[in-house]
Amino acid sequence: MDQEVWVANEDLHRVFVLHAESGALIGSIPVLFPIGLHVSSEDPHTVFIGYRNSVSKHKNNNHNNNNSSNSNSNSNSNSNSNSNSNNHASNGDENGADLGGVWSVDRRTLAKRMRFSLLSMRHPTGIVAYDGVLYVADQSAQSIFTFNISTGKFIRRYVYLFLSLLLFYLL
Repeated sequence: MDQEVWVANEDLHRVFVLHAESGALIGSIPVLFPIGLHVSSEDPHTVFIGYRNSVSKHKNNNHNNNNSSNSNSNSNSNSNSNSNSNNHASNGDENGADLGGVWSVDRRTLAKRMRFSLLSMRHPTGIVAYDGVLYVADQSAQSIFTFNISTGKFIRRYVYLFLSLLLFYLL
């Protein structure tokens, strides 16, 4: 278990687990737009995988396609939709919501255990687990969200502006 390298590939919508010495593929986990990984020091059998929503990616693709020629625009949009549809990766809830969030994954089986997400989470860029609490920094929301790791229950939201002001006055 300590001989692994975990790689999040946003374009392939997968997190790959490789053997550290040989580079051999141990397994992979389908996750739409994975962007961050954190191995829990409290539970070495847990890896947290942050993923962003797909809205910003689609907006960027549409913007780029509008600036290119019609033939390139059509081929780009077809290849994007084909690669996404063949992926079988999903982060959405039962209602199909496309949110950003974090999955906890069993490091031994590569099975997803629990999803930590809120409507306001779009682009979680930093993940840390400490003392039974999962801290998730979200770039789009400019906030840090906290969750109870055992229950998945949301605890609190810290807004960056408040943290910046607090640091300003403390320093």
